[in-house]
Amino acid sequence: MQDLSTLDVQSTSEDEYLDLDHMNSPPGPPRYLQHLSLTGRLESLPQWIPQLHSLARIALKRSKLNVDANSLEALQDLPNLVELELVDYYTGDLMKFKAKKFKKLKALRMEKLDQLAFVVVEDGAIPELKKLTLSRCQNLKLLPFGISSLVFLEELLLYDMPEEFIAKLQKDSEDRYLVENVRVIQSF
Repeated sequence: MQDLSTLDVQSTSEDEYLDLDHMNSPPGPPRYLQHLSLTGRLESLPQWIPQLHSLARIALKRSKLNVDANSLEALQDLPNLVELELVDYYTGDLMKFKAKKFKKLKALRMEKLDQLAFVVVEDGAIPELKKLTLSRCQNLKLLPFGISSLVFLEELLLYDMPEEFIAKLQKDSEDRYLVENVRVIQSF
């Protein structure tokens, strides 16, 4: 198990919690893991995730973590993380990407975050982000605060987003200048 490069764990039902803390025991989590996908409820992110320095891709689905879970803190310093997918992952209304964190992240997908109303990207956070996908975040009506600091952002893909959010991206809207550097903006 120590030499695994991909790990995909799924619960059998939407209400079942994943218990993965036993992987913290010797011999510990797979140290060469590059791809991790967890589908199912979580009390908190497994404590061993920050030890996975080879991790390049993470998908967290149906986790429904609460505000107190410090959900992004366990992921923000992973040195090789380039792709992060968060689907029905979080029940809070604010998601904050802290300054100088997620240094190599290139693709971020946020989907079905039902309570999410605000996204904050602090100056210097996710500096290499090229592709941002937002899907079915029905309470997100404002562009992420700090999106203009994502100077390498090339694609903004939107799926089933609220009309108020889409209106902020129209050519004649007062917020359009925030994404002026983004080459591709598509709404589906």
